[in-house]
Amino acid sequence: MGAATGPPAGDRPEVVDSGSFTLYLEGARIGEERFIIRRERAGSAGSVYRAGAELNLKLDGSTMRIGVALEVMAPSCRPLRYQAEINGSAATKIIGTLSRDRIRLDVESPLGDEMKEFLVPGEVALLDKYVAHHYFFASKLLAGESSVEASVIVPRDRNQETVRVVDQGVEPVSIGSAELELRHITIVSQTGTTHHVWLDGDRVMKVEVPEFEFRSMNSEPGPAESTGVEATPNLVQRVIMVFTAPTNLGAVLRRSSPWFWTLAILAIISAVVYFLLPADLLQSTLEAQARARPQGQEAPDPEAMLRMARIFGPIGALVGSFVAAAVVAGVLYLAFNVMFGQDTTYKQHLSATAHTYWIGLLGFFVVLPVWLSKGEMTTQLGLGLLLTEAPQTFVGYLLNSITLFGLWSSAALGAIESGLSGGRISGGKGIGTVLALYCVWVLFSAARQTLFGA
Repeated sequence: MGAATGPPAGDRPEVVDSGSFTLYLEGARIGEERFIIRRERAGSAGSVYRAGAELNLKLDGSTMRIGVALEVMAPSCRPLRYQAEINGSAATKIIGTLSRDRIRLDVESPLGDEMKEFLVPGEVALLDKYVAHHYFFASKLLAGESSVEASVIVPRDRNQETVRVVDQGVEPVSIGSAELELRHITIVSQTGTTHHVWLDGDRVMKVEVPEFEFRSMNSEPGPAESTGVEATPNLVQRVIMVFTAPTNLGAVLRRSSPWFWTLAILAIISAVVYFLLPADLLQSTLEAQARARPQGQEAPDPEAMLRMARIFGPIGALVGSFVAAAVVAGVLYLAFNVMFGQDTTYKQHLSATAHTYWIGLLGFFVVLPVWLSKGEMTTQLGLGLLLTEAPQTFVGYLLNSITLFGLWSSAALGAIESGLSGGRISGGKGIGTVLALYCVWVLFSAARQTLFGA
């Protein structure tokens, strides 16, 4: 059975479908689309569907990434707002809005700004180029009828067509190795183009447009849960996703945002490892830090500092992990919600931060053998390795603060934020934003160390 699409319980958003499509053109694979469709309350207006996707395509030898977001009224599926950002050789941004019986497209591209309006008094759907999940909404135009006439807007082509949507009944279809009984719908345009759509309940499983030699296949053909909500992966699975599929993890965290045990287990591991560090390693590190203090500042007693480090180091690892994550989540909320107008919650940002801290934990274990061999803990795996001696200037501290695992964590966090946005923030924009925040932190860290010592 397909994913349930009944009204959500209370005001809780309901994921009605999510997953990925493999896209083909002229028989060759051109890329992948990852998507999520949610249904949620919208005040007195009733319910709306909010859908987002990210497409990674290779066309004519060029690579492009497309982020799309669509909001439609439920159950009519009349488009309210659409946004597409195309990153590539010809970066383009498209915003579509509904105003009464008109859809307006505002386009920004290297060719200049463009505005176009379409009159849509009756049934209407958006079917953008190579975007498979849009057929979820087009199929709902039937609303129980066997045939209906409607308008279709193709935003990237700035085109409007009159189409007839027809229910062709149920037929057997092969999706990968699975043989499924699927509902077949055709969308025939006035120019003779026929879009073939096969559905499992409401889930789009396969799309073919023979005239364009375009085909998309659902990469997860197994039946959706009857609740329409996918089970949240366990902690081990989520940690693996941090390293292998951070954008998908963001989509998972949008549905459910576990953070406490994700962070607590990491903090406990960090505290235990810190407590087990050899005393001579801590001692030599503290002495090196004392020598690096600016002239005129009195160096503390290394013996006293060692006793304090043994007591407060593990405590700091436990408490500091939570405090730091809370601060980072607040910064992310300001960046993505206040600046970019996202609807993500503070808890979702906190969950994203907690998960990416596992990359930092891996970095700790990778650099630990280096510390043990050198007998001190000042070495960082990054640009600081270019230095011939311990950093003592702003530039030295700056290079030492830019680390491989810091950059990796920032990029992963940006990808997770893209997934959290439901496709409204592209992967490139999410990663770029978090990397910019990381650069601000690196500058602050280098300035602090220059003034007060490492």
